[in-house]
Amino acid sequence: MASFSTKAMLSQQQLPASPSPSATAKALLEPVVEGIRLGGLVEVFGLSAAELQAFNEDINGSIGQAVSYDSATDKFHVYLSCGAAGHFHSKNVKAAEAPRRPGEGGSPESFDVLVGPRTDGKIMGGEISTCLMEKGFCVLRICQSARLAQQALLRMKDLGSMNRLSRFPEEVEQGYLGFSCRGRVAWLDSATDLDQDPALKSNDANLSYLAQSIQPYAGDVLDGQLDSRTPGLVCLTIDGATDSEYPCPEANDESLGSFLQTWRRSLVRAVHFMGPFPSEVELDARETPKAGKVPGLIENMKITAAPNTVLLFRPDVYDYTCAAPKDTLMLITNFLAAVPDMVFGDIQGDTDWLMKEEGPPPPVGSEHIHVMNTVARLPGNADSQWHNWAALKSGTDTIIQIPITRWDVSVYWTPDENVFEAWQTTTRHQSYCEGAEFFDNRYFEISNNEANSMDPVQRLVLECGAQSMAMIGLTKKECNRKATHAGFCVGNDKLDWMTCDKEVVPSGTSTVLAIIANRFSFVFNLKGPNFVCDTACSASLTSTHCARFMISNQKFDPLEFFISMGAHLCLSPGPFIGCSQSHMSSPKGRCFTFNSSADGYLRGEGVSGFMMKWGGYTPEQSMGILRSTGCGQDGRSASLTAPNGPAQEELVARAIKEALMTPPESTAWECHGTGTSLGDPIEVGAVRKVQIRAPRSEPLMMGSAKTNIGHLEGGAAMGGIVKCILQCRSAKCCPTQHLRTLNPHLEHAKFEAHFETEPAAFATNQGNSQVSSFGFGGTNAHGVFWGMNVSIKEDVEKVWMKKLLSRPPPEVRPMGLDFDKWEADFPDTRMVRKGAKFSLSMGPDEGNEPLRWDVVDESREIEVDDMEATFAITGNFNNWDDEEAIPMEDGEVPGVHRITLQVPAGGELHFHLLKGGNAKQIVGPDVDECTRKGAKIIGPQENLKNKWVINAPEGKEVRIEFFSRNGRRSILWILSKGDALPLESGGDDE
Repeated sequence: MASFSTKAMLSQQQLPASPSPSATAKALLEPVVEGIRLGGLVEVFGLSAAELQAFNEDINGSIGQAVSYDSATDKFHVYLSCGAAGHFHSKNVKAAEAPRRPGEGGSPESFDVLVGPRTDGKIMGGEISTCLMEKGFCVLRICQSARLAQQALLRMKDLGSMNRLSRFPEEVEQGYLGFSCRGRVAWLDSATDLDQDPALKSNDANLSYLAQSIQPYAGDVLDGQLDSRTPGLVCLTIDGATDSEYPCPEANDESLGSFLQTWRRSLVRAVHFMGPFPSEVELDARETPKAGKVPGLIENMKITAAPNTVLLFRPDVYDYTCAAPKDTLMLITNFLAAVPDMVFGDIQGDTDWLMKEEGPPPPVGSEHIHVMNTVARLPGNADSQWHNWAALKSGTDTIIQIPITRWDVSVYWTPDENVFEAWQTTTRHQSYCEGAEFFDNRYFEISNNEANSMDPVQRLVLECGAQSMAMIGLTKKECNRKATHAGFCVGNDKLDWMTCDKEVVPSGTSTVLAIIANRFSFVFNLKGPNFVCDTACSASLTSTHCARFMISNQKFDPLEFFISMGAHLCLSPGPFIGCSQSHMSSPKGRCFTFNSSADGYLRGEGVSGFMMKWGGYTPEQSMGILRSTGCGQDGRSASLTAPNGPAQEELVARAIKEALMTPPESTAWECHGTGTSLGDPIEVGAVRKVQIRAPRSEPLMMGSAKTNIGHLEGGAAMGGIVKCILQCRSAKCCPTQHLRTLNPHLEHAKFEAHFETEPAAFATNQGNSQVSSFGFGGTNAHGVFWGMNVSIKEDVEKVWMKKLLSRPPPEVRPMGLDFDKWEADFPDTRMVRKGAKFSLSMGPDEGNEPLRWDVVDESREIEVDDMEATFAITGNFNNWDDEEAIPMEDGEVPGVHRITLQVPAGGELHFHLLKGGNAKQIVGPDVDECTRKGAKIIGPQENLKNKWVINAPEGKEVRIEFFSRNGRRSILWILSKGDALPLESGGDDE
């Protein structure tokens, strides 16, 4: 429902004739010119035929509001009730007598309030409220040109011709529009852009202003506080002849329930008749208790609503009938009472079925490939999975200028991106892995001489792998004693150690690619498969694909675990120069993945990996499940290095099919996303073609870690794999950096996807995170991981509320055109007392049945018999003798019980109450020895020891008064003879 607008309806407003005393006082402040009060009611007369030619009608005798006076021309600016406005000579303007009002002897065309530019909102609100209280309705006439509504009328007709208007179901149409009225309608807050029409926008603001003006009086006049209003409903009327051309839709519980809830909350209905034709309205008094309290109730009130007439009436007092000619425009809204606050109570019964996780389910079966941990030595000091996750989700950019500890970039760098020498590079940035030069060779039992000549990639692989094994309890000492049948693989595409300047002479094993993996198995005594994979950028995902098949062979070669890693270090200028000369790297020094400024990738370095185990582990024991992997080749494409969209699409589709899932179950997508103007659109296009095969319930979340750490080349895929695993574990998608304007070549139209630039949670607590990696030589790989967040479990109440909101609306049973007699399975808050409780029941076998609200029988003793209950008092004044408890007298006000006592020796009076004099029905404060009147009162209950304490002079008389009625209770005490203790309001409301 729309809240009230604070926009003023008309500036400097002043009410017309028959003002209240406050209106008269206000009027005295207005200037009087030629005997006419500005802002007052005037009549235009004596205009000649020539003067009338400026108007479409004879306005002689019309009344209106005098807005201003021009002494130079001796003319008044007058707004007329017929909608005309103009400057009239003083000889043609005179003060008008207040016309008779509707229901008070006035004609059907009469009105209660004329609203013009000088009408005061506060006085208008009081005048309208008086009419609603005395008659139950109020008719306003707005001084507004009828021509303003022509544009809105034409706009509605255009929407009708385009079939963008609708009708209400037959059961509720007359409830919205009035008996006998039919029409095609549109809500102002719908997607029709009607709220931008000047006339409709202005008149809708006027209705909000009317609601605001009567809001202060609503509590006294309407027996309820105005809280909100419905959105504006625009109606273009039709007649019976065209009724069949626009049939009413079939009603359902949602449409019936929406209307019925609005009906039950409606305090006032407002109808703005915009024309161009007058409408005939009848208000028939209803036989309701509220109607009987209206002093000036009219049994049958007939009103002719000319254009720019606003009718306000109370639907609980009058039945509304409207006969409007075809193509008449109306704007309707209801002023609503507040929705009662409802507090969630407790849940009883079996709730295990509620906690079953929603979202993409895990793969079927009891045993899978589980991810046990991830490891990292990545830029930005991301030296563990926890550091890595903190860096990814916070959007860390680890790119720096190439440090001198690698090589002196100033010797090779040139700022000219168009003309540069064969030995120069336009790139001088990279992501930098800190501490690559340090190595604890003693832990790995490697001599100093051998460690000095070892490739730093080998060192980092040893350190990361050792970290992974330590996380499952395997140390170097443990491995020395016992061999482990486990596998180890590394994805890598180049070793710069051979070409960079160094003081040591590398040994034969320090520069061989295979030794990167072989050395780890040697050091940690692993007896399973061991290999290095080189498919360029996709190397580490391709090696993972191979390892998956090896660890799945549990029948003939059961492996205890398999560690898969990706490794890459940038140690020499050669690759930077080569990439720059080929225009493959970005001179800007960043990976602008998905961004319009994408112009090449940025090199980076780091080592990362994960450990997988085969078994039946729970989500609490593992970080996720490797569902499937796929590997393929571009084959013959545009060129050796050009990506191939159809090949990528085919690969992704195979991997999803092998994972035994459907495309809509994909939650997050880690793209290869190098930041090239050619590669990114081709990759997104392939993803799109797979994902549009079935509708999605939530947008796909897309990103790329290369915007954080650059392109790790042979180790790049593993950086994406680790990110996928961490996203699954936390059910969150990490943001993509440097994304401001989407690449215009991205094929994302009609594609339910978000390119995430902020950390975003999955729609559910579990999901599938997928990673793609494409080698520049044409080898493509894709992996699918599933996981769930076990660190944050939703509580039962939250899940129960989600289930409640997802159920169909309660059933509504229409009972004719008396909407008060309709029955529904949701609560009618008008018919229950404050504090009432409702119960709802749901179960796992109920399917998608509508819910039913049932009122809980709360016949608590304190509320049932309070009217006839008696109370006695006992305390230290009678030695706490319950049998000698003193009965309290009934006060003059129902529910009040009182007694006067003397303060005993010691100056302290202790007491509590006995309901009905029963020693087992004790009423007292919620804390013992309470000296506060405002403390919560509890009971009646047995064995309650709590008591009130009054400190006063010994022998002083104290009058104690206890109030208990309808669940409300309070207590106070006052010293006699005017010597009162400080008064303090108190009590509770159970």
